[in-house]
Amino acid sequence: MKKFLSIIFLLIITAIPVFAFGVDSTMSTVMNSWMGCHIDRVIDRWGYPTDEKTIAGHKLYIWKTERVVNNQAYTTTKEHTDSKGRTYYTTETYGGDKQIYTSERIIEVDSNNIVINGKWSGNDLPFTFVGVAKQWLNPTYSLNK
Repeated sequence: MKKFLSIIFLLIITAIPVFAFGVDSTMSTVMNSWMGCHIDRVIDRWGYPTDEKTIAGHKLYIWKTERVVNNQAYTTTKEHTDSKGRTYYTTETYGGDKQIYTSERIIEVDSNNIVINGKWSGNDLPFTFVGVAKQWLNPTYSLNK
Protein backbone atom coordinates (compact mmCIF):
# COMPACT_ATOMS: atom_id res chain seq x y z
CA MET A 1 0.00 0.00 0.00
CA LYS A 2 2.87 2.37 0.85
CA LYS A 3 4.41 1.76 -2.56
CA PHE A 4 1.08 2.54 -4.26
CA LEU A 5 0.69 5.79 -2.30
CA SER A 6 4.28 6.73 -3.11
CA ILE A 7 3.61 6.26 -6.81
CA ILE A 8 0.42 8.36 -6.63
CA PHE A 9 2.32 11.10 -4.76
CA LEU A 10 5.08 11.13 -7.39
CA LEU A 11 2.54 11.35 -10.20
CA ILE A 12 0.85 14.32 -8.54
CA ILE A 13 4.03 16.28 -7.84
CA THR A 14 5.34 15.72 -11.36
CA ALA A 15 2.04 16.60 -13.03
CA ILE A 16 1.93 20.11 -11.54
CA PRO A 17 5.26 21.31 -13.03
CA VAL A 18 4.46 19.62 -16.36
CA PHE A 19 1.13 21.47 -16.49
CA ALA A 20 2.80 24.76 -15.50
CA PHE A 21 5.51 24.25 -18.13
CA GLY A 22 2.81 23.56 -20.72
CA VAL A 23 1.04 26.84 -19.93
CA ASP A 24 4.33 28.74 -19.93
CA SER A 25 5.43 27.24 -23.23
CA THR A 26 2.06 27.69 -24.93
CA MET A 27 1.48 31.27 -23.80
CA SER A 28 5.06 32.31 -24.54
CA THR A 29 4.61 30.98 -28.07
CA VAL A 30 1.25 32.77 -28.43
CA MET A 31 2.72 36.10 -27.33
CA ASN A 32 5.91 35.68 -29.38
CA SER A 33 3.85 34.90 -32.49
CA TRP A 34 2.72 38.55 -32.58
CA MET A 35 6.15 40.21 -32.22
CA GLY A 36 6.73 42.66 -35.08
CA CYS A 37 3.05 42.72 -36.13
CA HIS A 38 0.82 45.77 -36.20
CA ILE A 39 -1.66 45.93 -33.29
CA ASP A 40 -4.56 45.95 -35.76
CA ARG A 41 -3.70 42.34 -36.70
CA VAL A 42 -3.90 41.30 -33.04
CA ILE A 43 -7.24 43.10 -32.63
CA ASP A 44 -8.55 41.42 -35.78
CA ARG A 45 -7.76 38.04 -34.22
CA TRP A 46 -8.51 38.63 -30.51
CA GLY A 47 -11.25 41.24 -30.76
CA TYR A 48 -11.21 44.63 -29.08
CA PRO A 49 -9.14 44.85 -25.90
CA THR A 50 -10.90 45.30 -22.58
CA ASP A 51 -8.52 48.11 -21.67
CA GLU A 52 -5.88 50.36 -23.18
CA LYS A 53 -3.28 52.24 -21.10
CA THR A 54 -0.15 54.32 -21.46
CA ILE A 55 2.14 53.83 -18.47
CA ALA A 56 5.48 55.64 -18.30
CA GLY A 57 5.43 56.10 -22.06
CA HIS A 58 4.58 52.43 -22.76
CA LYS A 59 1.40 51.86 -24.78
CA LEU A 60 -0.41 48.74 -23.54
CA TYR A 61 -3.44 46.85 -24.84
CA ILE A 62 -5.08 44.51 -22.31
CA TRP A 63 -7.45 41.59 -22.81
CA LYS A 64 -9.05 40.20 -19.65
CA THR A 65 -11.40 37.26 -19.32
CA GLU A 66 -13.26 35.90 -16.33
CA ARG A 67 -15.20 32.69 -16.13
CA VAL A 68 -17.27 31.61 -13.14
CA VAL A 69 -17.95 27.92 -12.61
CA ASN A 70 -20.66 26.90 -10.17
CA ASN A 71 -19.84 23.41 -8.98
CA GLN A 72 -22.73 21.05 -8.45
CA ALA A 73 -23.62 20.18 -4.88
CA TYR A 74 -23.88 16.53 -3.87
CA THR A 75 -25.78 15.39 -0.81
CA THR A 76 -25.37 12.00 0.82
CA THR A 77 -27.50 10.51 3.57
CA LYS A 78 -26.27 7.68 5.77
CA GLU A 79 -28.41 5.53 7.97
CA HIS A 80 -27.11 4.47 11.39
CA THR A 81 -28.74 2.06 13.82
CA ASP A 82 -27.64 2.06 17.46
CA SER A 83 -27.50 -0.89 19.81
CA LYS A 84 -31.11 -0.29 20.92
CA GLY A 85 -32.43 -0.51 17.37
CA ARG A 86 -32.99 3.25 16.94
CA THR A 87 -32.27 4.57 13.47
CA TYR A 88 -30.50 7.88 12.87
CA TYR A 89 -29.72 9.65 9.64
CA THR A 90 -26.81 11.96 8.89
CA THR A 91 -26.74 14.13 5.82
CA GLU A 92 -23.64 15.72 4.31
CA THR A 93 -23.43 18.08 1.37
CA TYR A 94 -20.29 18.45 -0.73
CA GLY A 95 -19.52 20.97 -3.43
CA GLY A 96 -21.86 23.76 -4.35
CA ASP A 97 -18.97 26.20 -4.37
CA LYS A 98 -18.00 28.71 -7.01
CA GLN A 99 -14.65 28.91 -8.77
CA ILE A 100 -13.44 31.96 -10.66
CA TYR A 101 -11.02 31.56 -13.55
CA THR A 102 -9.25 34.56 -15.07
CA SER A 103 -6.75 35.34 -17.78
CA GLU A 104 -5.00 38.52 -18.80
CA ARG A 105 -2.98 39.16 -21.95
CA ILE A 106 -1.03 42.39 -22.31
CA ILE A 107 0.50 43.56 -25.58
CA GLU A 108 2.94 46.49 -25.68
CA VAL A 109 3.43 48.45 -28.90
CA ASP A 110 5.98 50.99 -30.05
CA SER A 111 5.22 54.45 -31.47
CA ASN A 112 4.28 52.86 -34.83
CA ASN A 113 1.82 50.45 -33.13
CA ILE A 114 4.08 47.47 -33.76
CA VAL A 115 4.04 44.74 -31.09
CA ILE A 116 7.29 44.77 -29.10
CA ASN A 117 6.34 42.84 -25.94
CA GLY A 118 3.70 40.54 -24.53
CA LYS A 119 2.87 39.31 -21.05
CA TRP A 120 0.19 37.03 -19.65
CA SER A 121 -1.14 35.89 -16.29
CA GLY A 122 -4.06 34.06 -14.75
CA ASN A 123 -5.40 30.65 -13.83
CA ASP A 124 -7.45 30.05 -16.98
CA LEU A 125 -4.77 29.75 -19.62
CA PRO A 126 -4.30 26.95 -22.16
CA PHE A 127 -1.43 24.48 -21.95
CA THR A 128 -1.74 23.10 -25.50
CA PHE A 129 -2.56 24.51 -28.92
CA VAL A 130 -6.14 23.29 -28.91
CA GLY A 131 -9.18 25.53 -28.58
CA VAL A 132 -8.53 29.02 -27.30
CA ALA A 133 -4.72 28.92 -27.67
CA LYS A 134 -5.15 28.13 -31.34
CA GLN A 135 -7.46 31.15 -31.64
CA TRP A 136 -4.96 33.39 -29.85
CA LEU A 137 -1.99 32.29 -31.98
CA ASN A 138 -1.01 34.45 -34.96
CA PRO A 139 -2.39 32.47 -37.93
CA THR A 140 0.71 33.21 -40.02
CA TYR A 141 3.04 31.86 -37.31
CA SER A 142 4.52 28.41 -37.83
CA LEU A 143 4.69 26.15 -34.77
CA ASN A 144 7.45 24.17 -36.51
CA LYS A 145 10.07 26.88 -35.98
